[in-house]
Amino acid sequence: DKSDDNFIIYDCLDDDPVFDPYEELMLSKANLVLAVSQKLMDKFRDKHPNLLLLPCGVDTEHYLAKGQPVPPEMQEIRARTDVILGFSGAFFQGWVDIGLLYKVAESRPNWQLVIVGNSYGWDFSGAPANISYLGTRPYQVLPSYVRCFDVGLVPFQDNRIARGAGPVKIYEYLAAGLPVISRRLPFVEGLNPPLVYAYDTVEDCISAIESALADEKDHGETARKLRADFVANCTWDCRMDLLFAEIRKLTSLEI
Repeated sequence: DKSDDNFIIYDCLDDDPVFDPYEELMLSKANLVLAVSQKLMDKFRDKHPNLLLLPCGVDTEHYLAKGQPVPPEMQEIRARTDVILGFSGAFFQGWVDIGLLYKVAESRPNWQLVIVGNSYGWDFSGAPANISYLGTRPYQVLPSYVRCFDVGLVPFQDNRIARGAGPVKIYEYLAAGLPVISRRLPFVEGLNPPLVYAYDTVEDCISAIESALADEKDHGETARKLRADFVANCTWDCRMDLLFAEIRKLTSLEI
């Protein structure tokens, strides 16, 4: 029954092989399919009549971190370096290119790499000395950590899941005023400096970081305004407006 009373939305956030056995069933039951990335839109284009590209959003006010003090551990790290590379989120070994991060850290021992989030059991005991794993932090105070970074990292592997992704951390970093350093994957197509600095190799990654740092030094105020202007159209409210408009188009529901 696909009446308004039984309107079903299939919200696809990842192109994960674990979903493959269930995908045909989910598509057949859904009235509307949401795709978090253009890659997923392309995947579903011939499989369902009602598709909506709905990327992740961000609470821009939250990431301004107004009134949040600088965490003591970030003060300590800042005292040791002029450059903090930051990663926030799930440090999942199926996603993150850990080898690349270690090589970047080893190549630039004067930089500090800070990781905030669930490590999913990864053992950092063998990590370079300039990598600091802080563990998980409550969402309420996460912006106070992110805003201490000089750049925000999206160091994903190049695999099926990553190619179909639409990482929320991109919008969170930008909302915090940071330049984003990301592997060159479909989700950053069309996003250029000073928003995103893309790379393909370890050497590219280091160059991208250095370019972002130089741009911040020379044009920081202009760059931060461009990032703020961009994420102003990427809030969760903006995303929900798109979703509600699509539901109204397909149903008689008043939302």
